[in-house]
Amino acid sequence: MQRQPLLNREPEFLAKCNAFMSANNPKQGELIIGENGIEFRAILGNGFLQIPWRNIKLVRAQIVFFGKYVRGFFIDTDDDKHFNLVVSHAREALRIISMHLPREKMAQTATLMNKKQKQK
Repeated sequence: MQRQPLLNREPEFLAKCNAFMSANNPKQGELIIGENGIEFRAILGNGFLQIPWRNIKLVRAQIVFFGKYVRGFFIDTDDDKHFNLVVSHAREALRIISMHLPREKMAQTATLMNKKQKQK
């Protein structure tokens, strides 16, 4: 089987990543951020994502422990697909993403742990 050609010629960021293609099907691989968009390549088996910047509707950061740790992020696309990426260096990845997307396409996701702590 042929591998999909790369979306980006010059990667700006590489990190280990788990992509949850569905709730019970996580894939281990690499996250690649570059001039044309965001890519994920599975290490074992088939699995890849290529999301050009123009197709990203919203990136929602998963911030836990009261802003002390960024677990990963969700990407919502203009064709109503949602991707959950857990990234080893998510804070740095979000910094690179914010250089390519306008501020209104970046948001934080309230996590269950943060909600429970605030209720006490």
